[in-house]
Amino acid sequence: MPVTPVPVGPPPQRDSLTTLESLFAGLDELLDESEFEAECKRWRECTREEWLKGGEELSKEFQDLLDLVRARKRTRFMAVTT
Repeated sequence: MPVTPVPVGPPPQRDSLTTLESLFAGLDELLDESEFEAECKRWRECTREEWLKGGEELSKEFQDLLDLVRARKRTRFMAVTT
């Protein structure tokens, strides 16, 4: 039985929209180091009650982050496909 050759696709694109670096471009605009450190300190030093009440706040922030990632991915995808 003859072996079916594997189809050869086009070479990978090397433009700015397909590099790993481009996925993280502009991330510094979203993340402020001092703000991050302040939040870490806040959660390290909070009481158990504050920690338990903070679940909703963290859930909302995480959902906002997921929405942001979804929007960025959609924008990148649309830029590559058009």
